[in-house]
Amino acid sequence: MDNVVLFIDSLERGGAEGVCVSYANELQNKNHNVVIVVYRKYRKGKHNYISLLNSNIKIIDLKVENGVDALRKLLLDNRVNQWGKVISFNHQITIISLALKFLKNKNIKVISRNVNFLSYDTKLRKGGFKKYVTNYLTKILYKKSDYFIAQCEKMKKDMVLSFHVPESKVAVIYNPVSEKITNTNSTTPDIDILFVGRLVKQKGIDKLVDAIENVIALHQDTVKLVIIGDGELRDYLVGEMELKQNKYTNFSFEHVKSTESVNDYYAAAKVTVLTSIYEGFPNVLIESQTAGTPVVSFNCPSGPSEIINDRVNGRLIENYNTKEFADAVIYYLINNVRVEPHIKRDAQMNKLVEVVNNA
Repeated sequence: MDNVVLFIDSLERGGAEGVCVSYANELQNKNHNVVIVVYRKYRKGKHNYISLLNSNIKIIDLKVENGVDALRKLLLDNRVNQWGKVISFNHQITIISLALKFLKNKNIKVISRNVNFLSYDTKLRKGGFKKYVTNYLTKILYKKSDYFIAQCEKMKKDMVLSFHVPESKVAVIYNPVSEKITNTNSTTPDIDILFVGRLVKQKGIDKLVDAIENVIALHQDTVKLVIIGDGELRDYLVGEMELKQNKYTNFSFEHVKSTESVNDYYAAAKVTVLTSIYEGFPNVLIESQTAGTPVVSFNCPSGPSEIINDRVNGRLIENYNTKEFADAVIYYLINNVRVEPHIKRDAQMNKLVEVVNNA
């Protein structure tokens, strides 16, 4: 088998990083020689997924902080000559992988996988001159990848229309849920509302604040919110929730930066919420469903509409209507509902193996 390289920013805990670990373990178990290349394995104080990896998987830690330094270092690394197939985990890494293919090892097959709705990501992500250069190179080079993985059908359509990716070369592979996430059938939840995700603008933190305000105002019983995540809007969000906690006697909240037992939180919650402006394929929704807990999400591009079977395993709310969002949340607070996902892990892993084998 060829050496299969999974190229990602880091192995710190996050959605894309968890998928990378699942991909790596599956491919190693199917007799591929798997190597993971990271800018950095971990930073001090950050939880990571390294302990979940198959012990036979090798890690190349570049110990750099940006893509330019990563490319410079890899151009001098003879191990690149042994690479066969590279799965790049965002569009910036795809540019690096294609540069390595053109400048160092023409035999590399680049399989590009995106973590977000690409046209939104390139427009809305912060940047300046670096963003301009990256977006320009993405527009010119991205379509030159050998194969592509889209996390959902809407992402595939966006890649084809916005970046002229050949449709025949795009495989839709929904993110696999970690085997650590299981349905524990908890019948005595002690969390009302759960939010899991990076505390950044993309996640619609302002809309989360408005939705929670509506829930508290409309629901007479006690409401406990747990927020798991960290990011640049942490102080804003925690501050807003502290104000509500002081204002309303029926509201309490807890903030957890990171946890190694997120399944326990899913199982203990009555409902998990997502308020994002845009997504790629929001892992939190399918993880929550796998643990048996229903979800409420805005119908943002992209992913939620392919994960949620409305009124069966959750609710899809249109037009960022925080009042309607709150009504859906309250329904699950009143009714103890357990659900199942309609996307199955094994089928997605089989698609991955097929893509890599045929690349």
